[in-house]
Amino acid sequence: MQHGYIVVASVSIIQYGKMLIIKETKAPVANQWNFPGGRVERGEDITDAACREVREETGYEINLTGTTGVYPFAATGNAQVLLFHFTAEIAPESRRLHDYEMSEYKWVPASELLLLNKYNLRGEAVIRRITENLIGGRIYPLAFFNRPSVT
Repeated sequence: MQHGYIVVASVSIIQYGKMLIIKETKAPVANQWNFPGGRVERGEDITDAACREVREETGYEINLTGTTGVYPFAATGNAQVLLFHFTAEIAPESRRLHDYEMSEYKWVPASELLLLNKYNLRGEAVIRRITENLIGGRIYPLAFFNRPSVT
């Protein structure tokens, strides 16, 4: 928790016109569908956290391609969350999906995530906003994140 907020990075991996969603395994959100992602560790770069979380949850190495923005919301138990959402493609050298921290996965067209009751979505309102941005082409350059320069 940073300044009273939980900072989270999530990623829409897009391949052949479909997105990867995963089924959560940990209580209290077990059996809910979500994009790969998780908490940003203290001192960790937000884009590095997004890549790390995808690798831990799926085994995929990814290349971030853009961002749909930042989504503040109150989570279960009224925790305040700042979710940074990215788009990505699977890196050419990474071609295997592993069952690391998920029970199931699906490749779905974005429009399916807008269908009521199609999936038990974790944070349904946030996933819908992200999906609407993806469908509407509201994807912004990664230059939005002013990463520290390496000297």
